[in-house]
Amino acid sequence: MKKIIKKIMPTSLWLILRTLKARYLLALGLHYQGKRFFRSYAKESSTSLSCLQTRTVFYAHQIEKGLSHKDFRYGFGRTALTNLSFAMKRLENVVPDARQNDNSYRVALATIHEYIQRHRQAKYDLTNIKCIFTPEIWCEAEQYEGTQGGSYAIDVAVKKDNKFKTFKQLAESRHAVREYSEEPVTVSQIHEAVNLARTAPSVCNRQPARVHVTFDSRIITEALNIQGGFRGYATPPALILVTADNQAFLYPSERNEGFVDGGLFAMQLLMSLESVGLAACPLNTMMDGKSEQATRALMHVPDTEFLVMYIAVGHFPNTINLCRSTRLPVNAIMSTVE
Repeated sequence: MKKIIKKIMPTSLWLILRTLKARYLLALGLHYQGKRFFRSYAKESSTSLSCLQTRTVFYAHQIEKGLSHKDFRYGFGRTALTNLSFAMKRLENVVPDARQNDNSYRVALATIHEYIQRHRQAKYDLTNIKCIFTPEIWCEAEQYEGTQGGSYAIDVAVKKDNKFKTFKQLAESRHAVREYSEEPVTVSQIHEAVNLARTAPSVCNRQPARVHVTFDSRIITEALNIQGGFRGYATPPALILVTADNQAFLYPSERNEGFVDGGLFAMQLLMSLESVGLAACPLNTMMDGKSEQATRALMHVPDTEFLVMYIAVGHFPNTINLCRSTRLPVNAIMSTVE
């Protein structure tokens, strides 16, 4: 029947119907996807274990970033610490003996422990911080000896031979670096990394990833102010915006494929930057409509492309301050299906 209708119907009308069907399928897919996300994401009212762990790690990481800052600011992070205290208390209600049984809780304890020690070494009064936490959590953090959270520093010498390291060595030593030396980054250095990143896979080899690079400090500063997640750090020497071109896709069911392919490319680019001896920090581009439009105009992003990720780029400083960013164990993320 479909073949008969298609044969007798004008091609222009057939294309209109196909377009209407595609619009309907796209709207339907977005609707179901939105409902599923709303049911699952770690909103403030969430009570599931995974959501509580997410919120605990998120706020602990905010403190980790402050601890790793070369221009350490004493007394920082009161809002993040307040949120972290609340998340930890809720987590305690779900996980018996959370200190022993929950990794995210231990990450938080280790982070607070470093926060306390750094301030005490400087004889900084923490009275207004201590009152944020329950006496039990504060005491646990004071006494905690784990290293799952917090910060640490390494010397730039460990990055000198990146080009000759194995993939395993690069993967285990790559970290987000937010502060850089004053040495400028060149176009040829970025070109070398992007050229290597082209080996990333994409659906049916359609290669939707696009790379927008700027070395203009004014543009970089404005872009990061719009993005909002790089506050407190000096302007990096270079900024990369990875996007995906929707013109590489054929069907409404591929509406998210650009995030997959763009994400694969971005990860390959992060490893490539590390390989050529450049430091980098991935930054999300999950923005509201106004911020996205401002970003598009600033970075000259065509309407056919959607934003995947920013990457701040620079040369490694002499001392590299890092967040510990403890990873989940394999058994927490891997399952077998039979």
